[in-house]
Amino acid sequence: MATYVLSDIHGLIYKWHKMLEKINFSKDDTLYIIGDVIDRGQFGIDIYKEIIKKPNIIVLKGNHELMMIETIKKYIEKGCKSQDDLDGFTLDLWLNNGAHPTITSFMLLSKKEQKEIYEYIKKEDDYKFLTVNDKKYLLIHAGLYLHPNYTIEELLEKNIRKEDHLWIREGFLESHQTIPDTTILFGHTMTSYIPEFIWSKDLMNDEQLENCRKHRFYHGNQKIGIDCGCAGNYLLGCLRLDDMMEFYV
Repeated sequence: MATYVLSDIHGLIYKWHKMLEKINFSKDDTLYIIGDVIDRGQFGIDIYKEIIKKPNIIVLKGNHELMMIETIKKYIEKGCKSQDDLDGFTLDLWLNNGAHPTITSFMLLSKKEQKEIYEYIKKEDDYKFLTVNDKKYLLIHAGLYLHPNYTIEELLEKNIRKEDHLWIREGFLESHQTIPDTTILFGHTMTSYIPEFIWSKDLMNDEQLENCRKHRFYHGNQKIGIDCGCAGNYLLGCLRLDDMMEFYV
């Protein structure tokens, strides 16, 4: 009965299947995906069709899921019939972020399947608190602005209202602030890019820099970045919280 976390699969179904095989994932385990199952790669919709059938896999919302539901909302809820009925304002943003294979696959689904996937993604949580072996974790897609004058509840409310938790980079990575007794697990920024957003020398040592260069997890100040660049055909990483074992494919 293990607890796993991974992020940013981005439609690479062969890496997804290889990871499930590598960790020997079973019905007794729980897997959390911190957003961005879809886009860039060809098979994001197919991965979602698999996930929906597995109650022990929980997906949190990523910025790509947000772009998707905002674009197809009118199409689904008003019973529209063609791709021309997608929301044009958000569609451009989504297409610029690798949406084409997702849209193509989605439009080939039956109306029933489209609605099922839409409702599933729409209901995804923005974050999740976990405690494993007495250690506390916050799972959130991109991170969040941290400030000592606010409680974590207030910070989450502010970040979610502005959607910062789905898009933030340097404002989170460069921050010296932490959540007491809690490690933040995040994706969104490929670990190989993380050094570009950290200027403070005390936040990035040689070992952390080397891990990022190798597309492995970034272990920062109570922060662990787990987007290892699957979208760029680098690594898909998975962390087992029970013993902090790292898996890569």
